Amino acid sequence: MTAEAFEVSNKVFQRSNKSFEGAEMSCTVPEEIQQIVRQAAEPSQAGESVKAAIGRAARSLGLSYSRARAHWYGLARMVPAEEADALRRARIQLIRERAARLRAELLALEIKERAHELGLAEGIGCSRLDGNAPDQLGRVVSGEGCRAA
Repeated sequence: MTAEAFEVSNKVFQRSNKSFEGAEMSCTVPEEIQQIVRQAAEPSQAGESVKAAIGRAARSLGLSYSRARAHWYGLARMVPAEEADALRRARIQLIRERAARLRAELLALEIKERAHELGLAEGIGCSRLDGNAPDQLGRVVSGEGCRAA
């Protein structure tokens, strides 16, 4: 290779390297599916076995236990496009469901906080607020109490 050709190829290499600087490396499809399966097992229970977590993920994603296990451990030899697309859609649904649970939990905590601020919690049975948060808040604020009428 001549010095001129080497210099040209070196410039091309340097330019192509710069295009990767600062770019995040995306994961492969099997790694993405592994993350989805593990996410489907959340939240994990204290003392729970991995087998139970894989089973829960399999049920929530509509996979067989053995297929979920293969994805969990990154052993799946191939992931058909249809399966990957279905699991991606399932991940979106799992995220929506988790967000809804977190919003409900946050609302319940805000109600409990408000009840304690108003000094209503102890005498009216608010030590354990149930899942009907908006209705309870109305009763707490009006002074009726936390229990259903």
